[in-house]
Amino acid sequence: MKRFMKWMTESFAPRLEAFTNNLWVASIQEAIMVAIPMIFIGSIITLISILKDFIPGMPDLTPITTFSFGLLGLFIAFLTPYTVMEKRERCWRE
Repeated sequence: MKRFMKWMTESFAPRLEAFTNNLWVASIQEAIMVAIPMIFIGSIITLISILKDFIPGMPDLTPITTFSFGLLGLFIAFLTPYTVMEKRERCWRE
């Protein structure tokens, strides 16, 4: 176990840190963090839609789920290049 931990801290962690410091990877990460409220809303509505199968009389909320996850795709598609350009502008200012 000590050998594994040594390998993780000396070899794997620096490579992973270099990967996550990549401009595009960091921008995707930031875009997903901004879109997390939309993910939560879609997930909660999906869970309520699942209850529809067990509780009669509940409304069908699948169009809302589809719409919210469709918007999520649009948000990520817009926010990723937006955050890339923000990060590049910060680099040029420094």
